[in-house]
Amino acid sequence: MNTMIQFSKKAILLAIFLIGAGHFSINAQPLIFCAADTVLCTNFFDCEANVELPAPVTTGFCDDPQFTIIGDLPNLFFNSDGAVTANNVPSGIYTITYVGADSCGNSSECTSMVQIVDCIEPSAVCDQGLAVSLMSSTESITLFPSDFDEGSYDNCTADVHLSFSQDINDTTLEIDCSDVGPSIVVEIWVTDEAGNQNVCWSLLAVSPPPGGCCTGTVDYSGSVLLDTGDPLEDVEVTITTASGSTAQVTQTDGLFAFDDLDCGENSTITAFRDTGDPDDITVLDLVKLRSHILFIDILPPLRVVALDINNSGGVSTLDLVFLSELVLQIPTAQDNGYFFTPELYSFNSMSGNVDDVDFTAVRHGNAVYEFEVPEATEQTTFYFPTSYEVDPYFPVIEIPILVENFNDVVGFQFEFSWDPNFLAFNSLDFLNVPAGVGAQVYTDANNPGNARLYLFSENPNVGLTINDGDPVAFVQFDLLAPFYGEIVLEFPDNGYPAQVVYAPDCAVNQPFTADGSIVDTPIASTEENSTSSTWQVAPNLVVSGESVFLQTNDSPKSPVDLQVFHSSGKMIHQERLASYVNVWTVETQDWSAGVYWLRLNVEGQDPQMTKLVIQN
Repeated sequence: MNTMIQFSKKAILLAIFLIGAGHFSINAQPLIFCAADTVLCTNFFDCEANVELPAPVTTGFCDDPQFTIIGDLPNLFFNSDGAVTANNVPSGIYTITYVGADSCGNSSECTSMVQIVDCIEPSAVCDQGLAVSLMSSTESITLFPSDFDEGSYDNCTADVHLSFSQDINDTTLEIDCSDVGPSIVVEIWVTDEAGNQNVCWSLLAVSPPPGGCCTGTVDYSGSVLLDTGDPLEDVEVTITTASGSTAQVTQTDGLFAFDDLDCGENSTITAFRDTGDPDDITVLDLVKLRSHILFIDILPPLRVVALDINNSGGVSTLDLVFLSELVLQIPTAQDNGYFFTPELYSFNSMSGNVDDVDFTAVRHGNAVYEFEVPEATEQTTFYFPTSYEVDPYFPVIEIPILVENFNDVVGFQFEFSWDPNFLAFNSLDFLNVPAGVGAQVYTDANNPGNARLYLFSENPNVGLTINDGDPVAFVQFDLLAPFYGEIVLEFPDNGYPAQVVYAPDCAVNQPFTADGSIVDTPIASTEENSTSSTWQVAPNLVVSGESVFLQTNDSPKSPVDLQVFHSSGKMIHQERLASYVNVWTVETQDWSAGVYWLRLNVEGQDPQMTKLVIQN
């Protein structure tokens, strides 16, 4: 296909400039400069690629050259600026040649090469397992990769090559009595015509010949180690044979042994532990899981399995929900303890002693090895005000949680406590926290004076910073009874792990914490021995719009200031009531259904609170 293209005068102007500068004469050989040779990968779906080449640059022509474009690149499209695009180009090597000629008889040409290559690895699909039975102790069986293949394929080439390793010539596997025992993990490598490779795994179980490969008894032993390499105790290891099942529980060394087993029996060995230390799982695991879900920091396969809390076969935001319950140590949280790899050992016709029946234990909910976590040099402080004055009669109290050295924080967790005889937890509002940040607070009905909370950033590489002395959150309490003196707010040291995680490397440290207190606001009295009147509202349960009556046991000599607060703490009404009477009418027409607190202030007396409920 030949195409004539007229280019702009930019290149000619450049040439005139160069001639004027003495670099070229008017008789200089004209030149065309094409794009550099290009290599592109095919896409995943249709084994094709899209090509974009910039316009060539020219110099030395006496006027705008006319171009002929010659090439075998399919689906060409020429833009007005001389650039070339070609969509859906299959694998191969292509050339495109620009031939330019001006009205002075000058001509030149250049050529670009475009190579489209298959860069996508093939899909490897293996059978889950293959069982082979020997006929005699001296027999050898030859297996081929195709015996384990379940339809491996490639998106570009019709045929793929199978082998037992990356060496494509490794195509046979010899099996004999020495292979009888635990299932063998077999690698199947799939190679396409472009040399791309992928791998899948299958299990091979080799059964001994009739009568077995041995006589007498056999011993099986091994260990249970954490993926950190440390031994794990309290694991129930069970061997099951035709004669029944026998279990052992590992001790601090993580070892187990089953001795004097009948040779020739089939058996399986499994490991099980469905409990773990709740302190193993922290806000750091939430940070890591969120990062994996958002493709910011991909976790290793074993860690992905560990974070599949709901055993769905993958991780998702639903696992974040389950993991957050584990971080807060909610009693109903789904703690699966440990999973083990391999899931089991299978021995067909036990033929000899085996001393490496080893299991690796991975803690469900852990996103990172403990030894991989760097220790932060920063140390954040969370603290309550040392003496926070509040009205001891007001139904709702709001207390800030203040911070110091809160820089580049991507997550934190801690707990705090209070006196449940005076305060009931209402809510906790996080401040200075952008959208996309995960945060939650948990209170236990069986432990009403305690709350646990966590917060973690959407991106572990971008931390939060709050000025020293500013609040990270406000805690709201309902006042259960008026108080005098102080109520202490504490950060208890009762085992729940306090932790702060910092950007950008998820370094961890334990924060400083400082207790505080709520103190009552002093109330001035104009009388040396003031007494408080007894107030009541009647009725104290009314339908919205009805009037209520306020009554007292005496007639105050000073006006009565009435303030009405919704249970949320918002004041919705105030008025001054007349003195020297003991019954007043209060209109509720503008009040919606809900719980209200009526506060009455009389000069020389302590404030009084009484409750009113309005229903629809």
